[in-house]
Formats: sequence, structure tokens, C-alpha cells
Amino acid sequence: MSEPPVAGRMKKVAMIVNPISGFPGGPDRLGPFREALRAGGVELAESRTEGPGHATELAREACLRGGDGLLVVGGDGTVNEAVNGMLLGTLPLGTFPTGTSSILARELRVPFDPLRAATAVAAGHRRRIDVGLVNGRRFLAVVGVGWDAHVVNVVSATRHGHLGKHRYLLPIARAVLDYPFPGLEASLDGGPFAGVRLAFACNTRNYAAWFTLAPEARPDDRRLDFVLLSRGSARDMLRWTWGAFSGTLPRYRETTCAKGRNLVVTATTPVPFQVDGDPGGTTPVRIDLAEETLEVIVP
Repeated sequence: MSEPPVAGRMKKVAMIVNPISGFPGGPDRLGPFREALRAGGVELAESRTEGPGHATELAREACLRGGDGLLVVGGDGTVNEAVNGMLLGTLPLGTFPTGTSSILARELRVPFDPLRAATAVAAGHRRRIDVGLVNGRRFLAVVGVGWDAHVVNVVSATRHGHLGKHRYLLPIARAVLDYPFPGLEASLDGGPFAGVRLAFACNTRNYAAWFTLAPEARPDDRRLDFVLLSRGSARDMLRWTWGAFSGTLPRYRETTCAKGRNLVVTATTPVPFQVDGDPGGTTPVRIDLAEETLEVIVP
């Protein structure tokens, strides 16, 4: 059971902005958001990312400087970079979503409207959420091993500037037709699973804005929700997509859903994995629930 949010008015906030996050025009909401924060009495120390990994450095510097909070303007990838630079326990993390999917913001019901979002940040209501680890790297939303990571890799390799949802359509179509769905070996809290084709670790119910992989997932229940899919073909992928869209994927007989704290995935040939929507590397993958939690700013 989640604890009620704790209030703490924000006065001095470090704000990290990813200027190329999400869709064209998305970051244009930053101006009204910034003005509303300042009108609400929030003093901002703003910095902008200049490339991959920069948010990690900026977040660490902000935690060392101190203040009332750290605010990330961007998508899940920028939030992930920032949380990997944070000294947990120093500053609460807030987000103003401008990303393509913004899974974490949707899960926490953070407003996309700049005025409502600024009001929520200024009020400073906070709660604690779980943190996952994948090969030692923190994540807050979803890790995927297999097909979806292949799509993420293709999109990231060709990305220039803002990334709208339409940029995913061609890679998704190609991946449905040509991805070989190699076999994975998985161990969930020590229990073996063979013949797995896709594996997910979910800290959130939401996935890619429109889908639900794990309807029972909660970001503060001290468990991760693991979803393992067997078989694997273009036809299966279409069925699974509908199952995720309708929230019925756990009912499929080739689906294994379980709450736990640890998942290890290996493969005879390297298989890609993604972390909060960004490329993570290739198998082997070890996913754990971190002992630490993260304080986040919520409406």
C-alpha cells in the first residue's frame, strides 16, 4: 500500500532541460511552464543537456549543490540519465514531460499542461517509488529484452533532433517482419524458464503511452513485475500488441507474469535490451530491485 504524499513547498529548484526531447513543438511548452514556476515563487537554476549522458553529470552537480528539488524537462530517457547521476536521498525528483511516451509521468499522473504541472511542482507533494537496476544501471519504468529493444536500437541509430511517434512506425513494421525472435534463458528469483522470446521488467503499468504490459505493476510496492513471452513470430507479435493495447496480455497462455525482485536473462547469441526507452546493450542481463527508493514530486 502506498503512503500518502508529503508536502514541502519548492523554493529553489535545479531544472535540467533536454532541448530535443520528444516531438516538434513539445518543448515550446517550456516557456509558460517556466513563467508559471517563477510566478509561484520558485527560483530556478536552469541547465540544458548538450548530448547523450550529459543529464547524468548535471544531476550529480545539482545534488551536490543542494536545494529543494531537481526537475527534469524531457522524456523517460532524460529522466533515466538524471536518476543515474543523482545522490539518492538528497533531492526529490520532479518531471515536466516533453518526451515521445513519458511513461513515468503518465504513471505518476504528472500534468502535461504547463500551468497545472508548474502548480504541482511548486506545491512539492512527494512520494517514494521503487528503483530498478539493470546490470547496475538504475531504471524507473521498463526494461525490455528482445524485439522492442531492437526497435529502440534502430530508431536511436537514425535519430536526428526531435523524435515523434511516427518515427517508430517503419522500424516497428520492419521488426515485425524480420526479427528472428532468438531464444532466451531466464531465471526469475532463481526459478528457470526456457524458450522465452521476449522478457520485460516493469515498475509501471504504462508502456509506450498506449500499452499495458503488467496491469498489476505498482511503482511503490517493493516488487518488480516480470513478463515473459514464449513462442515468437510476426503473427504472435501482432497478437501480443493487441493484448498489450487492451490490457489482456497476462491472459495469454504463452505469457508468464510474476512479481519478484530479480531476473537474469541470457542467450547463446547477443540479444539487445532497452532501458526506459533507450538502448541498454546486449545480453546477459541482470535485473534487480534496488534497496534504495527515490523521492518524487507528484500532483
